[in-house]
Amino acid sequence: MVRRFDPAALGDEISLSLRFSSQPVSVKCGDRELVKDGNGCWTLPHDAFRACVSKVGGASEDGVCAELPEIAITVEPDRKSSCVVVKITNRSKNDFRDLYGVVHLPPEFAVRRRAFEIKSLAAGLTIKRSVAFGDAEAEVCPVDRQLFAASMDYTMHGTRKRLWAKTEADSPQSISVVRDTAMWTDAVYGKDLDEAELKALSAERSALRNLSGGITWKRPDRTPADAWYNATMGGNAYSDTKFKEVLASGKAAVAVAYQFEAKGDTVAIFANRSSAGKNAAVFFLNGEKVDGHASPAVLPAKKGLNRIVIKVSAGDWRLSRNIQLAVCNSCRLGDPCVGVPFVK
Repeated sequence: MVRRFDPAALGDEISLSLRFSSQPVSVKCGDRELVKDGNGCWTLPHDAFRACVSKVGGASEDGVCAELPEIAITVEPDRKSSCVVVKITNRSKNDFRDLYGVVHLPPEFAVRRRAFEIKSLAAGLTIKRSVAFGDAEAEVCPVDRQLFAASMDYTMHGTRKRLWAKTEADSPQSISVVRDTAMWTDAVYGKDLDEAELKALSAERSALRNLSGGITWKRPDRTPADAWYNATMGGNAYSDTKFKEVLASGKAAVAVAYQFEAKGDTVAIFANRSSAGKNAAVFFLNGEKVDGHASPAVLPAKKGLNRIVIKVSAGDWRLSRNIQLAVCNSCRLGDPCVGVPFVK
């Protein structure tokens, strides 16, 4: 008895066969008896719907794709029922057969790929399939936005096609991670960000006061996920002539600040500046400048409230790739520290 593997996405373009070191009297795969060919190989069953797709399209928000107008597909998470609802519509005048759907869940779920099959879909009809979320993955940090996606393979006029659909949804997580507390400055000349002032600021627990020279702090204007991107890549987003001139000088820098609540003394911050060299970020944590030349470096945090202020060169996309920051308890990425907003 043979149990066949299930292809993850592409399927089979040609039938497979098996050869045994000791010839069996008969071979069965599922409910099918296999046939032995002239070379002594047993041919596995080959289904048409396992053929590789020859055309792939992406659906817009309404589920329609200009390249594949005959089908529409939408995917929506249903928190109340703990499932994803996939709606498939046959917009053509022909029946579809051998539909093969795959739902892709966000990383927080233990099983992130779930497949289902539909034998046929008559012209003009719409059907729905509900796919359960399943168990959560405890080791994954929460995110503020989740991406759900689904693909649908189908056969039309002997051709195999695939349509993708996706949607984003707010995370049900209530925890505020460290990134959510970020505040940063506009790009200024690096010399104007006084390191002694940043060091002192990291020791304070009152409102985040503005820096000398009229340098002010900003909050995320879109989503918290923009904070680190804006801090390290922010120069690319500036339209003001003044900021463009600063960035063009090659001497631009920004400051970014975070606050977080640590459970105990085992809290660690990992910083990796790779080969950023003289342009590496400078870290100040709780009133101390942290020597983080090691890659990665473990920075000393303490139980309770912590404040970290970072000075980093701006305008060079390569630097953002060389600076990563994670804040977690007991060195476990699945146990993030709670972010604490700055006092106003």
